[in-house]
Amino acid sequence: MRKMKPTDQENEYITRVFKPTRVALVHIKAGTSSSEPLRFCLIDTCLEKHTTALISWLKKSTGDLATIDTIFLTHCHSDHTGALAAVVSAVKEAGGDPLVIAHSSDAQYITKGELRVPPGLLLPMKPVMGLLAWISRLTSSSIAPVPCTAWDGDRDVLVRRGFDLHVLHTPGHTPGSVTLVLGGAAFVGDCCFNTWWTRGTPPVGNSMDDIRDSWRAILAEGVATIVPSHGRLMPASRLKELLKD
Repeated sequence: MRKMKPTDQENEYITRVFKPTRVALVHIKAGTSSSEPLRFCLIDTCLEKHTTALISWLKKSTGDLATIDTIFLTHCHSDHTGALAAVVSAVKEAGGDPLVIAHSSDAQYITKGELRVPPGLLLPMKPVMGLLAWISRLTSSSIAPVPCTAWDGDRDVLVRRGFDLHVLHTPGHTPGSVTLVLGGAAFVGDCCFNTWWTRGTPPVGNSMDDIRDSWRAILAEGVATIVPSHGRLMPASRLKELLKD
């Protein structure tokens, strides 16, 4: 975890894993007056069961939940949105008013609180995810709905809010998956994994062809470090190796 100091004007981020999902906090870009409080962009939340731990970490990391200006969701799955409603409520109780944003293809499900179960990509996951999807439909599973602004494809939407973050549409895991690029780091959501059991390819998703195209788009940004939601950080060169397979 990278340390972030309130008086530091360099681009900084910190991450923490709330099993199984990594969330990230990015503070306002360089150039902001040191006399002003930092503002933060939160990338993703986590499963609902980790809500208390996540909010506690956010309080400690920001110093004031009201400084969370934006919550950008890489996609709509519940391990990234499960704690969203509680986090938004906590930020508003602290006096903030965060913009919640996701790609238009996924924002609709977040707004409705609709639980989406992805199909399997890797062979062992295909029957498992099929069963989970059937159970979800049978039980009408859902998560707490949160009004979510639909990202319209403007890669500089966060730059205009003061963050040195560029947004890329990187579909494949879901139709609306996005990657956020901060200097040499790419926060890729579930576009790739780096766990002990899968090094690269997400075990679930909608299209492997789209995922490979998304890897190419990420590499075209010239990033050095891939920050996946699941598993360890890895060099961007790993994506180049995967594309050769």
